[in-house]
Amino acid sequence: MRQTEAGRVGVPLTVKSDDVELGDAVLVLTEAEATELHATLGRILAQEGSDSWA
Repeated sequence: MRQTEAGRVGVPLTVKSDDVELGDAVLVLTEAEATELHATLGRILAQEGSDSWA
């Protein structure tokens, strides 16, 4: 992750289809969006035995 010049959070991503790399991108989030994403991912990962998001 990196901070953009505008002070946002940049998350590097690799776009794939059927294990073939199609390209790279950066998901740019505000601090509030990054905080919400972090909290959501934490809740999902904390769910024991849940495969509904896989």
